[in-house]
Amino acid sequence: IGFMSKLAIVFWVSWIPILFNTISGVRKTNEHYLHMAKILGASRMQVIAEIIFPAILPWIITGMRLAIGSAILVIVAAEMIGSNMGIGFFILNASYTFKIVDLYSGIMIIAIIGILINVSFLFWEKKTQNYR
Repeated sequence: IGFMSKLAIVFWVSWIPILFNTISGVRKTNEHYLHMAKILGASRMQVIAEIIFPAILPWIITGMRLAIGSAILVIVAAEMIGSNMGIGFFILNASYTFKIVDLYSGIMIIAIIGILINVSFLFWEKKTQNYR
């Protein structure tokens, strides 16, 4: 499978957790801020840009953290099934040829990539917690 197919699979798996977390973030937005903005005469775009978006940003990042785990799993599985390159193909090929060291090194690479991405999203989420 090509790059666009992998991109479509990642998008297909990733949009649901991001959407649901965004909806949860909007629902959890402090209504006092919305009422105060309305009283002070803020426009709809000002409310969205200055109150709602900063409030839901940590929720969006949490959705992205959830989505990236699923996306990594799906992309590796897609490479195992229908590709002749990539880490999924490398792991599957190593298992067919009994190259145990290569097999475990591929698995470790995926684990390290997942941990690094998760740590970066945790850092980013912690930086945006001040906006809640």
